[in-house]
Parts: sequence; structure tokens; C-alpha cells
Amino acid sequence: MPKKKVSNKKILDLEKKQLKELEELESSIKKEFGSHPLKRITFKDLTKGVIGAFVGIVSHFAFIEGSHIAQQIDINRAFLLYLTSFLLGTILIYFSGYRRVKQVKFLRLMPLRIVLIYFTALLSVIVVLFLFNQITTTDMLFKQVATISIPAVIGASVADLIGK
Repeated sequence: MPKKKVSNKKILDLEKKQLKELEELESSIKKEFGSHPLKRITFKDLTKGVIGAFVGIVSHFAFIEGSHIAQQIDINRAFLLYLTSFLLGTILIYFSGYRRVKQVKFLRLMPLRIVLIYFTALLSVIVVLFLFNQITTTDMLFKQVATISIPAVIGASVADLIGK
């Protein structure tokens, strides 16, 4: 049985047709699924951060224990806790498999998403402490927010990663 010769032109035409079909398929997939949920920062991200922070601090009454621990630490330890909570939030968001995050920078130094989540969590801690009448002095408030910031930032970061 003789083999048919296929011309180079036919092969090129077939390859062009397949490339066009692949591009159309890619376009339809992008339309169906939309952009990656962590590429943009929206109001929805802010609300998810607030809800996650509240769950992180209120669900186990971490703010009560945090208030007790705050009485036993000094200002330097509080600064260390603020730094630790920021680093934990950064690790959760940027090193948890969501590497396609658009790197919008805040003051050209830090990714805007973690800055937003971090300060949302800290503000949520202050609101919870106020709602449960735990605020006594400014010095104590600084230390209380520091001790409660870790569960708040973890809760806000996890909430930010969930869903669209």
C-alpha cells in the first residue's frame, strides 16, 4: 500500500487551524471563569477581612485571653507581636499557593493586599475590644491589640483566600 505524501502547506494550514481553535478555547475559558480572585482588591475583600477577623477573635473569645496576656507584656514584646502577625498574614496570602497575586505596592514597599487585610484586622480588634468594654488605657489598648492581632490577621487572611 503506497504512502500518501502530505505537503508542507497542508501541515502548516492544519497547525494554524489548531492554534486558532486553542486560542478560541482559551478565550472561552477566561470568559467563563473570569480573572483570578486575588488579582484585584475590592470592597468585598475588605468585608471578608472584617468577617474573618471577627471570627478569629470573637469565636473563641481570644480577646479576653489577649487582654489578660497584654497585662503581662512590655511594649517591645507588643511590637514583636505586631510584626509577627504581619508576617503570618503575608505568608498565608502570598505563599499558600496563590502566587498569581497582582503585586500592587503600598508606598513601593509592601503589597497592598496584606496591608489592607492587616489594618482591617487591627481595626476589627479595636472594635471588638470596644464592644465588649475591654479598653482601659491607651497603653493597654496598644498591647491588647498586639496580643490579639495574630488570630485576627490569620482569620482575615484565611477569609480573604476563600471564594471569589
